[in-house]
Amino acid sequence: MIHRASGPESMPARIARPVIVFLGATALSSLALLGAQALLGIDGRVLALVQFAPAIGALIALAVGRRELGALLPHAVPHRRLGAHMLLALGASAVYAALLAGALLAVAAGNLVGTDPVAGVPFALFALLQLFGALGEEIGWRGVLQPLFEARLARVWACVATGLVWGFWHVQFLTDPLLAALFIASAVALSILLGWVSRGSWWQRAAIAGTIHWLVNLALHVLAGDAVGTMSVTLASAVAATGTAVAVLVLLRFASRRSTGLRRLRR
Repeated sequence: MIHRASGPESMPARIARPVIVFLGATALSSLALLGAQALLGIDGRVLALVQFAPAIGALIALAVGRRELGALLPHAVPHRRLGAHMLLALGASAVYAALLAGALLAVAAGNLVGTDPVAGVPFALFALLQLFGALGEEIGWRGVLQPLFEARLARVWACVATGLVWGFWHVQFLTDPLLAALFIASAVALSILLGWVSRGSWWQRAAIAGTIHWLVNLALHVLAGDAVGTMSVTLASAVAATGTAVAVLVLLRFASRRSTGLRRLRR
């Protein structure tokens, strides 16, 4: 459920301000973190500092308009429901990994890395750093930006809008038109998956979406290795993301209809 702010001001105006602050702060933070990455010499394959830009953007948006943003963000859901959606997130991640493996075999792409050290960093530490990065992104994207869009748009369109922003934020994939189109398609499909599975408050959504984001990144690394970012792997990821999103939406639709039918029978 989304809080609705009261007052004579229109809903679009109340949403626009925090969205603009969030996007502006995220963009500036991204530039600063990219500079810090180069200055510190941190290998981007191990940890991309720019992943924390959406979290910084969310914190700045909250600091600038705490009351306004707080009135638009959703309530927390009970722990039982949170656990159910976390299990769904794990299942969706497994489906994505399986579909990605099949798609990579179909296009004969990828360079299997497995759990070998990455740039001299043990895989366990690499995986932990990737988790921090995924959560850093999802605090902003699914924790704050999507709920703001949901206050104005239907959930599916809020997911699409968030996915488009998320996709275009990855400017390194936008140099080639076809690669950009495939990456944006993959980002939107993943955004629908992440946004639909995530429920609850900003931190609950970030936890669920961050788990899927993390496992998707690990699956790409293990199955595609240094080929991540190439045309064939991006195509495979788009296919896997779309297939997983469709499967999850169908499952949730079926579960919703079954639950409705059982409630009617009990009456």
